Amino acid sequence: MRSKNIVLIIAISIISLLLTSCIPTNTFNTKETIPLEIVQIIKNNRNISKNNASEKMKEFKTKLYKYENFDDELAPENIAMKKDEIVSTISLSEAIEDVEYMFNVLKYAYPGYEYFGGDKTFLSAKDKILNNLSSFNEEITLDTLFNTITTNMDFIQDGHFYIYTDKNSYDPCKEYYYLNNEDMQINKDGNRFYTINGNEKYYIDSINGDKNIDDYIKPALSQDGSIVYNLGITYPDRYKSVDVIFKSSKKTITKNIPLLYKFPKQLDNVGYEKYEIGGTSIVKNRRMLPMSYDDKIHDELDDFVESAKELKNEEIFILDIRNNLGGISNYPMGWYENFTGKEPSSEKFFAKLNTKTIYNLFLDIENKSDIPNHELSDEVKSKLSGKEKELVNGAWYTGYCTENRFDNEPLVIVLINNNVASAGEEFVSYLRTLNNVLFIGTNTSGAVLIGSNTSWYLPNSNIAINSGTNINLPPTMENMDGKGFYPDLWVNSEDIVDRVINFINKYDLSNINIGGTDNEK
Repeated sequence: MRSKNIVLIIAISIISLLLTSCIPTNTFNTKETIPLEIVQIIKNNRNISKNNASEKMKEFKTKLYKYENFDDELAPENIAMKKDEIVSTISLSEAIEDVEYMFNVLKYAYPGYEYFGGDKTFLSAKDKILNNLSSFNEEITLDTLFNTITTNMDFIQDGHFYIYTDKNSYDPCKEYYYLNNEDMQINKDGNRFYTINGNEKYYIDSINGDKNIDDYIKPALSQDGSIVYNLGITYPDRYKSVDVIFKSSKKTITKNIPLLYKFPKQLDNVGYEKYEIGGTSIVKNRRMLPMSYDDKIHDELDDFVESAKELKNEEIFILDIRNNLGGISNYPMGWYENFTGKEPSSEKFFAKLNTKTIYNLFLDIENKSDIPNHELSDEVKSKLSGKEKELVNGAWYTGYCTENRFDNEPLVIVLINNNVASAGEEFVSYLRTLNNVLFIGTNTSGAVLIGSNTSWYLPNSNIAINSGTNINLPPTMENMDGKGFYPDLWVNSEDIVDRVINFINKYDLSNINIGGTDNEK
């Protein structure tokens, strides 16, 4: 009798096994759906313009200095070149000459001159510097002149502008850091945020007395890849605390919660590396600058550009560009073109400054086509980019780039942090024009306002100033320098790659695609 029962049990087990094997495996591996509010956040983060371009161009031109004449421009023989000898002191008259020279060059060679206040602001700064210098004796140390100049230039919010010597460097651009608190997990119930305390929901009523709490709360990823919310802000300091009022059905609680900045860890300076975790490809790109300018020497960046041809056939991959401080634009452009078969174009208004000062300052630059001049020969003018539309106020070539959005088959998850800058951010701006891309990390550095940067020198002290020759603005006319591009999901932990892998395994990401939207011009 017992043997019959055993046979029956075996038979039932086999039938059960057969039935189980017929059930689709995804029944037991159902992934969670991405909340619609997160998809909407992604859409809201993209620059899909509905502005009238011609009206915006009028607004843009008001931010360019209106040159009445060019009588005060420096003659070619008065342009200072870098000196080989290093000086430690100069006379008072030489220091004054350096300051006069500096502000003359800024007026005729710095495209941010009007944007950061024009004559009123710059000449006020010059007067303050000269007044401070007048209190010194006949000899002035290089350090004294450097400090006197730099303490009066903090109104310039330009991520590429800096003043430097062999010993010191000054960057006036205020940087905004991502501060957050992961100790307190915040959930969302409809349009309200809450936390759990003693099995009871405590809803956030206000933060620092502000009822608009959305500005203080960011969508994030927990260690297991779940979408959660953190208290988080971008702030021009590395620490801040906030007063949060929580309300339950029974009582009100006020807590002072610290928000902290986490320094990005040092990462390997690779141009290209590809590896896999659980079948998901991760591509690392930390620089857009080749290790050598010798065309015969192979660089990893060439492999990075080529990798796009294969990556476009994957279902999903991670593009890790954290700590990419930039370099040469050809590399992000080349990668994009290999990935999409299209040329990248993000929406912006731009102007190239066109003066004799720029031409004479940068005669030693090989590619003069990036440095226009209102008196250049027809031959040189013909080399200028075809995007210039007109000459404004005898000094500016202005133009407008439309944003072309494209669908891309793979979902691309891009990892960014506040050490992504310049050509690295240019890459981000291109990737933002694709409809199936998700950004995770923190805000980028913000160094996009002024481009085509190089150094010039004060005649006596040899103090150097790094500045650009063109200005670029989005349709909002907002200066992004110091703030950068924002991610869709905020993560500033060292285990970000693990969190993203868990996120991929946890959620159905098929509806991330924000969809193609035609620009309304």
